[in-house]
Amino acid sequence: KQEDEKERMKKQMKIDRLNAIPEDAEAGTVEEFMYKDGVKEILEKLDTDLVGLIPVKSRVREIAALLVVDKLRRNLGLDTSVPSLHMCFTGAPGTGKTTVAMRMGQILQRM
Repeated sequence: KQEDEKERMKKQMKIDRLNAIPEDAEAGTVEEFMYKDGVKEILEKLDTDLVGLIPVKSRVREIAALLVVDKLRRNLGLDTSVPSLHMCFTGAPGTGKTTVAMRMGQILQRM
């Protein structure tokens, strides 16, 4: 019963924290952070370095956006969880694994 009470209080604290954020609070935009941190530049390099690989490029963009949203949440004082960023790049030689890994590393470094 004490555990249930702790859990209820924890949830209520989160709700109170959300309600305390003013409606006009500025956290920034995803585009703003992508540009400011230089992530947009890296994503553009990825587009020019590799022909095709659209699913890979879109996944890299999704990961970058997830990290930006995490930053925005932190700016508003909301709880964030550190996403697991373990990755494994597989494929035949010459398919761009190293290039994608280097660009992903650059994005992570700037975040």
